Amino acid sequence: MEKYKELIPLSDIHKKTLVNCVNDGIYRYKMCQEDYPTPTHNGNGHNLWNFINGQVNDAMPENEFSVLITNKNSWEFVIIYEKNSHYLYLLTRDENYKSLRNQKDKRLLHYFNAFSKLNACLLGQYEVKQYQYSFFNEYLIYDDPDIINMLGADLTKMLRDFNEEIKRFVLVCFSQREDKVEKIYAEVPVYGFRTVYTELWNYVLGAEYDTMTNDKDHNIYYDDSEINISLRDEEYADEPNLEMKEVGQAQENI
Repeated sequence: MEKYKELIPLSDIHKKTLVNCVNDGIYRYKMCQEDYPTPTHNGNGHNLWNFINGQVNDAMPENEFSVLITNKNSWEFVIIYEKNSHYLYLLTRDENYKSLRNQKDKRLLHYFNAFSKLNACLLGQYEVKQYQYSFFNEYLIYDDPDIINMLGADLTKMLRDFNEEIKRFVLVCFSQREDKVEKIYAEVPVYGFRTVYTELWNYVLGAEYDTMTNDKDHNIYYDDSEINISLRDEEYADEPNLEMKEVGQAQENI
C-alpha cells in the first residue's frame, strides 16, 4: 500500500497566523486575569480556549477562510475552512491528542473521530500509521456500523451550518512553553486516532523556538474537558470538570 504524500496546502503565512492566534490568545487571557483578578478560578482552562478561539475567529482573512463556531455537547470550538483548497483545520494541544490516542478504546465518539470520517476515503488506499504497534487489530470496532453511524450523526450536527465541499480534514497540534508555541505539526487523521500523514511546521516558529526542551516549567493551564466525551456522552455533557490542568503534567484525565 502506498504512502500518502500530498502536501497540506496551508501557506506559511497562515501557519504563522495560527501560531500567533495561540500566542496572542494566551497573552490576552493572562492580561484579563491580571486586570480582573478573581478569588476563585472555576473554568479558567476553558476560558483560555475562548481567547484562542476568539483570535482565530478574528485573524483568519475572510476572503480566504471561513471560521465556523460549533460544539459537541457543552464544549464549543472553532473549525477553519480554507475556501480555495477545501481543507478543514482544527486546533488542539499535542498533549491532549496523545492522551486521546492512549485511551482510544474509551474515546470512540470523541469529535476528532467524527471529523476524521471526512478522510475515510483514504482508508484502503494509503498506509495508515498506528500510534502504537500491536499484534492485535485494535481498530476493528471502528468497522462497527453502529459506531460509524453515530460518528456520522455527530459530524452532521457539528457541520449543521456548513454546506461547502470538504476535501480533507487536518488536525493542527501544538504545545507551548513560557506562554509561546514551541512545537506545531499537522496530521491527516483517520478515525481511531490514527494518521496517514504528518507535517512538521516548527520552521514557522522562528529561530528562538527551534531548540526543543524537556523543561516542564510551564505556566499556562488548560482544561480540555472535551476528551470526556465517549460512548456515554450524557454522563459528561454537564459535568463541571473545571479543575485547571498544567500543560505537560501527566494526569489521567488531561
